[in-house]
Amino acid sequence: MNTRRLTRTLGCALISIGLCAATAALADNQLSTIKVEASVISKKVIETSASGIPTEEVSVTRWVGYEDLDLKTHAGATELKRRVEESARLACKQLDELYPLEQPEAPTCERAAISAAQEQVDKALAAAESGAKEE
Repeated sequence: MNTRRLTRTLGCALISIGLCAATAALADNQLSTIKVEASVISKKVIETSASGIPTEEVSVTRWVGYEDLDLKTHAGATELKRRVEESARLACKQLDELYPLEQPEAPTCERAAISAAQEQVDKALAAAESGAKEE
C-alpha cells in the first residue's frame, strides 16, 4: 500500500471514528438506539519478521434509532428489523471500502452484524410488548 493510499485510509478511519463518537453521544442523549457493529480482520505487513504478520480487528459501528416506531405493532417491529439489516449492510460496505484487500463476504459480514444486534432488538421488542420503556 503506498503512502498516499495509507494516509487516505487512515484519514477516512479517523473521520469514521469521530462520526461514530458524535453519533453515539447523540444516541445516548436523544434516541432509543441499537448498536450494529460489523468487523473484519485486517492483515497488514509492517515488516517481514519471524513472528509473522500482525493482525488487528477493525469494526464499524452504526446506531439504529427507533424512538419514532411503535414496536407494539407488527409494522413497527418489521421496520426496526429492516433498519438493523440496512445498517449492517452499510457498515459492511464501509468496511469493504476502507479495507478492500480484506473483503469479507458481504452476506457473511451482514449476518454476523445482524446476529450480534439481535439481543438488543429482542429486548426492545419485549420492553415494548410489556409496556415498559427500555433503558
